[in-house]
Amino acid sequence: MKNLILLFSFFSLFVFTPLLNKLGYLGGDTGPAYFKILPSTYIIALSFVFVLFAKAGDFWSILYRKKYGFTLLALCLVLWMYVVLENRTNSISFMADTLIASAMLAIILPKYDRKLNIAVQRLILAFFVIDCLFAVVERLLSHNFFPPLYLNVLTIYYEQAFRSTALLGHPLNNALNLIVIMGFIYLSRVKYKNLLLLLGMVGLLCFGSRGAIYGFISLTCLHYIIYRYLYNRNTFNVIGSTNKFYTYLYFIFGGLTLIVLLFYTHFGDRLLSVSVYDEGSAGARVRILAILDYVNAHEILWGLSSHRIDILKTRLDLEIIENFWLQWVLRFGLVFTFLLFISITALLYNRLYYLYINERLYLIALFFLVASTNNSLATSTGAISTFILCTAGFNPFRYLVKISTSDANGNPRAIHSANSYPNPNLELI
Repeated sequence: MKNLILLFSFFSLFVFTPLLNKLGYLGGDTGPAYFKILPSTYIIALSFVFVLFAKAGDFWSILYRKKYGFTLLALCLVLWMYVVLENRTNSISFMADTLIASAMLAIILPKYDRKLNIAVQRLILAFFVIDCLFAVVERLLSHNFFPPLYLNVLTIYYEQAFRSTALLGHPLNNALNLIVIMGFIYLSRVKYKNLLLLLGMVGLLCFGSRGAIYGFISLTCLHYIIYRYLYNRNTFNVIGSTNKFYTYLYFIFGGLTLIVLLFYTHFGDRLLSVSVYDEGSAGARVRILAILDYVNAHEILWGLSSHRIDILKTRLDLEIIENFWLQWVLRFGLVFTFLLFISITALLYNRLYYLYINERLYLIALFFLVASTNNSLATSTGAISTFILCTAGFNPFRYLVKISTSDANGNPRAIHSANSYPNPNLELI
């Protein structure tokens, strides 16, 4: 079972649609119906069925302990039947990869299994480093090795600046997955944490994702200030003076590196070529809200047909709706969109059982904030699955506290380190 989990973890992270397309697997909306779903989703589905049969005697116990995953899965199946009955089946294959696979993954992935967690974390960090380095190489060569399946959109649509596509075939999809991992790295005590975060920022520069960069910097600084100075400034304060010196040194070095890359190289072309609000990108995301002026209350609540959405896009001269919230509302309706948001949030919050409330809210807010700047969650993306994998991969490495022991007279005798969990829950599936 653990080998299966590692297998679909590998597929979810590394076996991406552009590579499959080059191998003849026409994923996305361009191929046959059975090709529109990624192989990782098939593997997760088979593993899900295997687990349910293998542990049929413990089904009710699993159902109770994994109730948030089953809730999201049931909601997705109900939504799928709804859009089929309403004849809105165009461009909904992303639900299998983005939502259903994530729910099944959360059900079959143990919350705590130290060896498995370590293996998953190594896969996540390997993907993170390789994806960032791949983006840097593409930026240096000004060549996309895995461009999107449709057209050469990065040289036609983004004429003002080159953008890397790296492993996942699209800059915004890469940026969202990297942001998820960076959030967990920021809260963890993994080795070379500061260097990994610096590498992630360089990768985001290569992807030219302003929303991801601004969102990560603003929320992370806000969380650090609240946690360090307002929440509990002494909590787990075990960083020695030597480590603090290196931390500040990394901070200064990282800041100078990003400034040089931003202002003196081509890495910052995307950010510097346009303002924070530009008519071509941010302006299009705002103008799309005008589509709500052409729909009635019933359509907002329960969604529109694919033909009706195409008519509205033509009327507003829009090629794509670059906001996943609006896409969900138009396709599924406000009712199902709200239920999906609540269900996903509850699932992610539950998976973060070993973190404090402010840290859970930071990760979830970071994820939805960056996702709201693009339409990734309305396409086939593994961002939610990556989040769930991170909840397992970074589980054993969150807290390290110093415990002081005393002799019979009360004098300090020894200090040693130990793992600490604010809310331990070591149940396996």
